[in-house]
Amino acid sequence: MADCKEYPYEDFQEGFARLRNFVQHFPYADATEREIAIVGPAYLDELMKDMLMQFFVEDQKTPTKLLQGAIQNFGTRADLLFCLGLVPKTIHDDLLLLAKIRNEFAHNIDATFDLPKVSGFCVSLKWHHTTLGIPPAEATARDLFQVGLNQIVCYLGGAISIARGEKRKMPLE
Repeated sequence: MADCKEYPYEDFQEGFARLRNFVQHFPYADATEREIAIVGPAYLDELMKDMLMQFFVEDQKTPTKLLQGAIQNFGTRADLLFCLGLVPKTIHDDLLLLAKIRNEFAHNIDATFDLPKVSGFCVSLKWHHTTLGIPPAEATARDLFQVGLNQIVCYLGGAISIARGEKRKMPLE
């Protein structure tokens, strides 16, 4: 990947404000399991969208149209980031698992992190193993979800700057 390039202070402020807003709306101690399972991936979806916008060509109309149409789906955005070489396979795989967890909570009124299906997805998250090591045996499925999601938030937040440095140029006509 290319060297990071300086970007406007306003972009920095906007990214920081968005992260602060996410943290305020994602209070682990007070949030319900459903809130955690839905709000976290929604924030990741915004980060993926921003990363793609930073990487795509300067023309705003076509990338915006794509992100609101053909690639508005969480899984499609994760696939595209991987295919463009913007995220490693482990993060790609974890993003898809996080989407499955989110969908389980969005479509199953009885969903909890203790359900075997959901806890199985959480145990399968791997990126945090790379960044933090093997989780302690007493970590719950909710713990694994929260740590896994936060580690990907950190990665994508930094990778947006890298994508900006590799922004596609418009070909000469």
